[in-house]
Amino acid sequence: MTPNKPGRGSVLSTGFVLIVITALLVGQQTLIVPGESHLSAAIHNAMHVPWSAVLTLLLRRFTRSWWRAIPIALLIFVGSEALQLVTGRTASFTDVVSDILGMLLALAVFTYFRTRIRSIAVACAAAATLIVGYAAWPIGMVMASHLWLVQNAPVLFDASLKRGHFLADFTGIVESAETRPPGLRITLAPRRWSGMHLREMPGRLANQHHLILDLIVEGRTPLRLATSVRYAGFDKPVSRSFLLEPGPQLLRIPLGSLAMREPGNTIPFESSTELYIYGSGNQAGRSFILHRVYQQ
Repeated sequence: MTPNKPGRGSVLSTGFVLIVITALLVGQQTLIVPGESHLSAAIHNAMHVPWSAVLTLLLRRFTRSWWRAIPIALLIFVGSEALQLVTGRTASFTDVVSDILGMLLALAVFTYFRTRIRSIAVACAAAATLIVGYAAWPIGMVMASHLWLVQNAPVLFDASLKRGHFLADFTGIVESAETRPPGLRITLAPRRWSGMHLREMPGRLANQHHLILDLIVEGRTPLRLATSVRYAGFDKPVSRSFLLEPGPQLLRIPLGSLAMREPGNTIPFESSTELYIYGSGNQAGRSFILHRVYQQ
């Protein structure tokens, strides 16, 4: 009795699945959403969910068993993040969580189309909807925050409006401060650029001459705070450092001092792409309460 051999169609199908899996793995490590904005970052992070869902379904198709596909998928998810440490990118536990949610999305979709039990189908549909919503929610909030930024220009950040928080990255410890007006207490960490990072600028504004930081320096000794502005196409930022006395104050920084000056050319602050507000030197453990960042 001759054992059954896989047909040509089965071999081609398996080969196609392997090629697609390989393409997904290579693409996950090499493809980056262009741009440095929060929107591009949100899209890039959200792509982990559909990427891992498709990869899991392909692994299920290749192994013909969820018991084999799920462990392999988990190894790939963790391994891809570990590989980013070697390729110069940043590994993230949040990305692994998104990958796992994508795997659960694949399982929910697969079960939804295979089950005949209505209650299980409803549960799978609800789970898939929640996972898709989780992935899309940051993109929607960043888009809404960018709209808020444009409508409220020349304000770059306002601690009293939570929507604007989606346009800021914090590299220190952040907590709400019960002040009037409301503020964010930023405690500096022992790392470079510890403070706040804004990657969204509202565009060209006429008749604005100063960048204003409305803040309170906590503690009994002066705090050395710095600002750095980055411009597209330039590696070196334009930086300024300030020694601030304790207490509430408005730090007024002339926009002309933050412009990029090149031989025969001056690029105005309005053309900048990123703004950093951070502790200069050894300021770990010090804190300040930030109310607003705006132009005047």
